Amino acid sequence: MKAFSLYEGSYSVDSSKKFIPFDPEKDDKKDRKGSLFIHVHPFLIETSNDLILLDTGLGYKDDKGELVLHKNIKSEGVSPDDVTLVLMSHLHQDHASGMVYEKDEKLQLSFPNAEYIVSRGEWEIAYSGKSTSYKTAVFDILQRSGNLQLVEGSGTINEEIT
Repeated sequence: MKAFSLYEGSYSVDSSKKFIPFDPEKDDKKDRKGSLFIHVHPFLIETSNDLILLDTGLGYKDDKGELVLHKNIKSEGVSPDDVTLVLMSHLHQDHASGMVYEKDEKLQLSFPNAEYIVSRGEWEIAYSGKSTSYKTAVFDILQRSGNLQLVEGSGTINEEIT
């Protein structure tokens, strides 16, 4: 088994839920009062049977229009098309916005060959409307794709993942 951090950057986020790039070497936290400071790190796990993505990050693109997450996966010597499972810890923007991306003016799955595993309880909370931490337009694409598997409680996903 191999694990890779797919660092997407450091950000500050305030009550507006907008993620603003933050460089601890140049930026001063005092200038962003009331903000949380986060480092976005999806992880790629290579097992004998699967290429697993843990969370999908913010879904930002680079200046060439390529999804940063795809670029980071390619830098590890594998293709985003080879991802077979996407395991979502939860569905807040900084963990789930990269589940889909826009290409040719259309939203599509970032990992069309993967099964996306999401907790049913988290899915229901995301759609409850009680928090602005969720982007349900992203989830709508996933729900219509046929690649979504909702799970309840703890248990076994396959012989390698419990």
